[in-house]
Amino acid sequence: MKAKPVSAFRLSLLALVCAMIAGCGGGSGSSPTASSSAAGSGSSSSGAPTTGTVTPPIIVTPPLTPVITTSVVATVGNGSTIIDETATSEAADSAGNIYIPDVNQQLVWKVTPSGTASVYIGNAADAKLSYSLGAPQGVAVDHADNLYIGTLEGIVKVSPSGAISKPYLNADIYAPEPGNNANSGEAAYPAAQFAFDTLGNLYVTVPCSGIVRKITPSGAAITLASGLGMLTSETQIPDEGVTITSCTGGANGIAVDALGNVYAADTQNQRILKITPSGTVSTFAGAAGIAGSADGSGGMATFYAPSNLTTDLAGNVYVSDSNGIRRITPQGMVKTLVGIANGNAPVLLPNSAASAEFGAQAPIVVGSSLYVTATYSTFGWALVRFDGFLQ
Repeated sequence: MKAKPVSAFRLSLLALVCAMIAGCGGGSGSSPTASSSAAGSGSSSSGAPTTGTVTPPIIVTPPLTPVITTSVVATVGNGSTIIDETATSEAADSAGNIYIPDVNQQLVWKVTPSGTASVYIGNAADAKLSYSLGAPQGVAVDHADNLYIGTLEGIVKVSPSGAISKPYLNADIYAPEPGNNANSGEAAYPAAQFAFDTLGNLYVTVPCSGIVRKITPSGAAITLASGLGMLTSETQIPDEGVTITSCTGGANGIAVDALGNVYAADTQNQRILKITPSGTVSTFAGAAGIAGSADGSGGMATFYAPSNLTTDLAGNVYVSDSNGIRRITPQGMVKTLVGIANGNAPVLLPNSAASAEFGAQAPIVVGSSLYVTATYSTFGWALVRFDGFLQ
């Protein structure tokens, strides 16, 4: 029989198949083991080099140690009137302006990102807004850039345009202290610290009661936690026939993270509490009743009179702890950043002849910088910026 001619198409197809078989090593007559050995040696049976890809070695570069820099942003006051009253609270608006209450001079300072300090509100002649604040302490800024100031009459609100109102009077946010006289729950002094969440809820600690309270935008007051440790003492004044009751401890600093978790400094019990949005209260860091300065995870860390708190966008909590600043990660890992907790360690500032007088007070995070207030020799107190901690 006469063979049929093979079309060009079929010849091309046959050549393609043969090429594929050759590329896979087929038809060479060698075993897979032999092919692998040849490829692994970098040469074929004919001595020609292979064209396989060589994976470069992985080089692990150790992370660079961040360079910590310290700079004095602004100095305020003078040693004769303010050095013993370092500001213990700070707040920042969306533009990076920082607001700091001045208890002795009864005003609030505004410090711009460039370091220009001016009197924002108070009775001073050069104040931008004239208002009697009494002895302001706590300050906070909400997500609409409204500034709130703790005063003797309650929490005063200042809008970005400068309008002043009093949405939170003491009688509205403080309830009577259990087991004491009916008026003792109303603050006899301004709240030292309070905070707002993204929904406009106010969180405040009730002085001398060990209570953490939430006030909704509609004005409803809800107790989130109670029974925080307290120390109460009585002082008799014979000439006047009266007894003054004072207390320390209880709930002190307070802060809220972006998820709505509330953190409170249980000062007397040497720990930081975490209160979830559902109201669950737990110890976030610190060992109840054990004072110290150990860094570590959760209950392995110790605190000594923790007070002011703040958070950053990553969920870290910063604690003012006996003139040191400690950071707690969302996982509960505690690390000392500034000074030495429980040691009155100085914050080392440039251009100073009296570094032993420095002590870190209120912390706040703005952008990638950590700011603290600190006593500053004869200048009164200073706003100090630390760069490199948050990298």
